[in-house]
Amino acid sequence: MNPSFTPVPPDQVTAGAVFAGLAILVILCSGLVLDIRMMRRFRRDGIPPPAYADLLLSRHWHWMDALWLTLVMSVFIGALLLVGQLTKPFTDNLEPAAVRIVIIVQNLVTQGLALGLVLYLQRRSGTTLAMSLGGPPAPLSTRLRQAFMAYLAAMPFIAVAAMVSNALALVSDMPSAPQPILAGFIDTTAPLWFKGWLVITAIAAAPLVEEVVFRGVFFPAIARHRGIPGGIVLGSMLFAMIHGHIPAVLPLFVVGTTLSLAYLYTGSLIVPIFIHAMFNTVNLTTLMLSGITYTP
Repeated sequence: MNPSFTPVPPDQVTAGAVFAGLAILVILCSGLVLDIRMMRRFRRDGIPPPAYADLLLSRHWHWMDALWLTLVMSVFIGALLLVGQLTKPFTDNLEPAAVRIVIIVQNLVTQGLALGLVLYLQRRSGTTLAMSLGGPPAPLSTRLRQAFMAYLAAMPFIAVAAMVSNALALVSDMPSAPQPILAGFIDTTAPLWFKGWLVITAIAAAPLVEEVVFRGVFFPAIARHRGIPGGIVLGSMLFAMIHGHIPAVLPLFVVGTTLSLAYLYTGSLIVPIFIHAMFNTVNLTTLMLSGITYTP
């Protein structure tokens, strides 16, 4: 059976979908107001220099660390794909529950390997974890407030990038399949336990692992050799492409840029982790309330 992505007919829109749409509208309007206020302040006082650029540039991360991490993870993911192709005749006959367990194990091993490699590189450098990934101390409430404000400010730009990406997809007749994790979340055949695991992955595991790798290691490693702008652009581009979903590359690039700027201006990895978690949480909640379904 061919995959089908089923929207909700206008006459079947639920109250939850209306509430989700209104919530997104409030977020976008709030972000637009915040952006206008910031632009007025920037015109009056100038754009403030990044407070923690020197801290990030002083990290021990080298471009060789980023390259080594990329190569190891690429070989590992390539090996997984190869094994998947070789065992396809066997896995095609597995029960759906067994296939989902295999997906969970693969994901856990991949995320564990990425974090393990970062810790290995950190220990090999002879520095402490605080010197490698830590930031200036601040109350958790402050970090949450910074993350929330950055999220609001970024959402109008992310929305515009998503609309441009959707328009390009329509013009080029690009297939409109959802991202794998979103497809699994709205999959009409997926059990509740699998959707629960996807939620935990999206709002906890993925933000932690991806921010440690991309903002914690790649951003300062590239910035030390290509400058701060180069670190933001190249790191955000890699972040967008690693998700493997072409229609989402442009909006994810904007998301990656937001996360890099948040790290640059706060010096704390906790802030981009919180932003990442907020972004994924709102997306999943909106999708759940929308009533859109996906049948593989």
